[in-house]
Amino acid sequence: MSDPQDVPALIAPQAVASAILAPYIAGLLTQVLLIGAFLVMFGRYAVAGEIQKHGFAGRLAIWTVFALVLCCLGVSYEEIIDTGISQKRSSDEIFQGPPQSNVLPVLSGLTAAVCQFFLAGRAASKRLHRVAFFATVSALTTLAFVGSLLFSATGFQLTATGESVFNYKAAQAIWLWASAAVDLLISIALSHTLHSRIAHFNEVTDSLLKRLIVTSLQTAAYTSVISIIGPLPALHAISLYTTLSTRRSISDTLSGSGQHQSITGARSHNDGNLTPGAGPAFRLSTFKRTGDATSSSYALRSKRDSPPPLQVNVQREQTVSFDVRSEYDEEYSVEKAERL
Repeated sequence: MSDPQDVPALIAPQAVASAILAPYIAGLLTQVLLIGAFLVMFGRYAVAGEIQKHGFAGRLAIWTVFALVLCCLGVSYEEIIDTGISQKRSSDEIFQGPPQSNVLPVLSGLTAAVCQFFLAGRAASKRLHRVAFFATVSALTTLAFVGSLLFSATGFQLTATGESVFNYKAAQAIWLWASAAVDLLISIALSHTLHSRIAHFNEVTDSLLKRLIVTSLQTAAYTSVISIIGPLPALHAISLYTTLSTRRSISDTLSGSGQHQSITGARSHNDGNLTPGAGPAFRLSTFKRTGDATSSSYALRSKRDSPPPLQVNVQREQTVSFDVRSEYDEEYSVEKAERL
């Protein structure tokens, strides 16, 4: 005699539906929220005119990611609505989902690939390390994208025929683990490159580099941990934005430090005191004038007849700029060519 649980039903048990749909819907909602956050940051960045300051590769990468993220947003909305109103509630139908649900893995894999290829080009500085690193990252990034294609193709086959040529879980593992490995490698390489540029020039520059290192590690931690579950394209888009906006962050940090404390440790000029880097105050009336046409030298006037002494404060202003790019970065090459 068969168990009622073994008999196919038109409606899946609540436990099965919750186990399949709850993580899926939670992921879609999280993706929509993160895409909204990225669109807000991207809009402010574009309105401020910062995108035009990048080279062709930077503009192409961020606009491509922007278009892909919009596609992901549309598919995510469609999936949320379709999952909510669909009457196909058997266990197999809930697990397989509608055919269009298999488009999202391809979009996610393509978004991650664009971001990872671009960020990999900025991570390594030395030529030998750069070639070896870029070859490794390219192989893993391609593997992750192929895994997303296999995952999507397997989903289409399962939806259409109920069977698939390639193992569903194996395709998912290739996609997720390769993507997580690439994010970690890029973050470690970028942190190493920034750390090697700490020359103890001054406290502001060193602290700025350390902050960039922490930011790169935190950004990779988000994408790497989430990639084990399912790569969210919005997180890769945010990591790309964070890297591209480092120039503005550096400028804001340096300008902000100049308002409170200069790089040489001097106080503000508006506090009424001399700064430690300022020169001495000279009294011009203490000097003797020589070489006059009528007299070779003469004494200065008495203090009663002389005007108030003139105070001359000689102060030094120092400007420090810092660029995280190397000579191999596309934006750096474009600016160098324009200067030449």
